[in-house]
Amino acid sequence: MKKSILCLSIATLLSACGGGSSSDSNNNTNTTSTPSQLNGMATQVTDTHVTINDYKLNAQSAEISYDDQIMTMQDIQEGMRIEVETDRSGNAEEIEIDPNLVGIISSVTADSIVVNGVTVSTTDVATAFTKGNWVFANGYFNDSGEWQSEGVFSVTPMHEAEIEGMVSQLTDHSFFIGPTEIDYSTAHVDLDDGQAIANGDWVEVEGRMDGTVFVASEVEIENDDQYSDMELEGTITWVNNEQTSIELNGRTSITITTNTVFDDGKQTDLIEGARIEADLISGTSGLEATKIEFEDGSGSQTQSSVKFALSGTATLITNSTFSINGYEFNTDNRTKFEDRLTMATIDNTDIEIEGVELTDSNSNTIYLVKEVEALETNDNDIDLEGLIENGMLWGYSSDSSYGHDGSRTDVECTLVHINTEVSNCRVDD
Repeated sequence: MKKSILCLSIATLLSACGGGSSSDSNNNTNTTSTPSQLNGMATQVTDTHVTINDYKLNAQSAEISYDDQIMTMQDIQEGMRIEVETDRSGNAEEIEIDPNLVGIISSVTADSIVVNGVTVSTTDVATAFTKGNWVFANGYFNDSGEWQSEGVFSVTPMHEAEIEGMVSQLTDHSFFIGPTEIDYSTAHVDLDDGQAIANGDWVEVEGRMDGTVFVASEVEIENDDQYSDMELEGTITWVNNEQTSIELNGRTSITITTNTVFDDGKQTDLIEGARIEADLISGTSGLEATKIEFEDGSGSQTQSSVKFALSGTATLITNSTFSINGYEFNTDNRTKFEDRLTMATIDNTDIEIEGVELTDSNSNTIYLVKEVEALETNDNDIDLEGLIENGMLWGYSSDSSYGHDGSRTDVECTLVHINTEVSNCRVDD
């Protein structure tokens, strides 16, 4: 692997970030306790040490790999995402290079490259790329299926390409990850807990591109449990209205509890685009954050999600879809159900939902639900966020104007009649 450092400006930002520093003023390795597992970007790399999440670790005896291939410290480029196991005393024991996208460049423009059917921005990368070269890329897909690039690196040829992300538009032989169609008809599928692949699953796929289709040789289903007892660094890509649930890196769902400690910020700073380091444990709500540390410059990125929120009586359509006021909503394996609700129990139930708008490969709008909660009986205040149509919002009329048809709004209203009428709507801060 060529030692060619081609990381985006975010890597420079990370190297300057404050926080849980583990090195002293002389930049010596700290021998105080470090987390047993770390996942984040390598902000400084030498022949003997690597810095991740502000911890400078001695890596002289570490086993270094990517996808079971033996690597060396010279293969780790500053800005690459890595996962590290430590001895809790400042020494790295295992380092896994952890890119989200690996493959051959199929086309090059002045400000982007295409890898495995994914357009990767190279706007902030000074080095030129060549068609046919191999690259590692850090990043994630936003809700529109566009790649949000956090770093791209030239590497020597690998034995297989890789793409990871959320399964959508699943059939018995194919599915999509972002804009890329995956043919898994001949692949070995490593199932999680014996469950079949489902929409919303997070998968890591190895294989090769054949024209516009990625032909998989292996599909591994992953879940958020792998981040338990780990410090995970990343970008907040979704947050609910109460700021009690966030999504990190377009993937990992994290619950904020009353015991969550905040460093260099507070709970109200949990906004999309903020970069954080989160200490995670498995709890009753799934992954829970015991501590969240905000990095410098948090929240400076543009929100990519088109969000919606509403309340009403659910009508079950299929085992993954339901309607409210005639609008159809989709759920997947990553939809979070609160208050002991399930798809089997929400029919004819008054619920609150939040989610994001997606566009499928046929340019159809899909309302994907991120969170479902029971509507409290005595709570007459509801959140409505979405598109105004015919003077109404999600089928609700109001005693005052929401705004212009075709515009979007986010309001809190007093419920007059479930599914039909609200009043006293005010902009939700």
